[in-house]
Amino acid sequence: MPPRISKEKQQKIIQLYLEGVTVVKIGKKVKASTAQVSIEVKRFKTLSDQSLERAARVYNVSETVGEIRSLSMEMRKLKLTADDCNEVVRYIRKMEELGISLEQLKPFVNMIVRLQKAKISLDEYIEYGLKLEALEKETGLSYKEILKAAQKEVAQLQKAREQLKMVRQQISTERLSLTKLNTDRERRIRNAKLDNEKIEIAIAIDRLLKKLRISSGDLKNFMSDIKELNLDLKTLVKLLREFKK
Repeated sequence: MPPRISKEKQQKIIQLYLEGVTVVKIGKKVKASTAQVSIEVKRFKTLSDQSLERAARVYNVSETVGEIRSLSMEMRKLKLTADDCNEVVRYIRKMEELGISLEQLKPFVNMIVRLQKAKISLDEYIEYGLKLEALEKETGLSYKEILKAAQKEVAQLQKAREQLKMVRQQISTERLSLTKLNTDRERRIRNAKLDNEKIEIAIAIDRLLKKLRISSGDLKNFMSDIKELNLDLKTLVKLLREFKK
């Protein structure tokens, strides 16, 4: 029978085991034989069957066990399977290798779940986030100001169309010129530093936010979180799309 190893190594073995590291890799990391690692893992499992809390105290991994329980509760709420959980662990490891903590990752996971429920792709969401940033920068206006101006222009155009329809119904031989209406509209757009393309983008962003039931502030915070990760945007999108699968 292999000799017992130090308490410090025992704790490290169980810590790594709870993190999903294989027995062989654990042995290499702590400089212990596979047999020694297997003995400690088996002992921990036996103690856990009797009392998980006691097993956690014996190996001084109570904090890790608590984190796993919290994660398990979150997974249950999200109705994820064991295979899904394994995928999450694998994904989290990838993010940690890039220096991204679980706390930093949480808002991204929550947003991905919301996007899936709303049937909106991650690429589309980030694309609109970038458009919103560009729109505010180009116009010097806040999103709410842009949206208000866009909605006003849509209402004015609809009103003009209704007026034209009424006149056409009353006078079949006469056409109503919209030159003045368009001139006024173009002047208002110039004053607001907007054009048709920007108005369409603002309205599209508004539809997206309403569908997700979030505010423009949530979208801005999401983009801000991406910048704080200090990662190439393509790399992050690839990782998040992999998590979504």
